[in-house]
Amino acid sequence: GQAAIRRYLELEPDDAHAWITLGQLLFSVDERSEADAAMEQALVLGKDDPTVVAEAVRYYAVTGRELRARELDSLLRRLTGND
Repeated sequence: GQAAIRRYLELEPDDAHAWITLGQLLFSVDERSEADAAMEQALVLGKDDPTVVAEAVRYYAVTGRELRARELDSLLRRLTGND
């Protein structure tokens, strides 16, 4: 759960995938501002990782932030050579 991910991130703060997981967990319990912060941290750490960017695209689309989702989708296309 959320506590386990937070403990893990204390040991491995540069794990972008763990930040994605934390963001998803926080969103699922309506902690939107904390979820947003976790997703943005994931993007800072994993801006060159297509998996991280793809998860962020999905997150922002689901949360109704289409502009942010489109921006990240453009980044994802560049990362994967599909631009």
